[in-house]
Amino acid sequence: MPVHLGTSITPSDQALFRELDYAVMGTAFDVHLLTGTRHGKLLNFSAPSLKSRFINTGYDTVRRKDFIFDDTHWKGGDDHPLKITLVNLLEDWGWGLSRSLYEDALQFLLGDQCQHIPIHLRSENVSLGTMEMAVISDNAMLHTSAIREGFRMYENFLKKRLALTKLKSVF
Repeated sequence: MPVHLGTSITPSDQALFRELDYAVMGTAFDVHLLTGTRHGKLLNFSAPSLKSRFINTGYDTVRRKDFIFDDTHWKGGDDHPLKITLVNLLEDWGWGLSRSLYEDALQFLLGDQCQHIPIHLRSENVSLGTMEMAVISDNAMLHTSAIREGFRMYENFLKKRLALTKLKSVF
């Protein structure tokens, strides 16, 4: 069954559509994956002439829900609320959606267990300022990414960021 989104697009959304074509494409792609459709067409009615682009995916819902949760380096325990919530979310939605959707859902579902708060950054005795982080306990922050390569380099980056805080671990 097709999903019609055009009636809810405001003039400001139309301006964003023209300027942020890839962001709109990502949202449309997420909608297609979540509704189980594999083919769709994105229409831009606000251009001087009708513009369109096809959106296709080779992944069906069954394939996107086939995943293995690699917890080799997981330190939170099997009954940790974050792990349970993440696995349940992947079982429900599958993989392949925009990273921000998973991040927003985790933060919403974890509720008070995940707070965005300013964290002070320090290097030796020098204050570097503050950075808002999603904190899931007194000593751990939540960080999501969608990297596909360079894991060790990214892990080192996160360790360096963590070293600037009083936090002890990253989930």
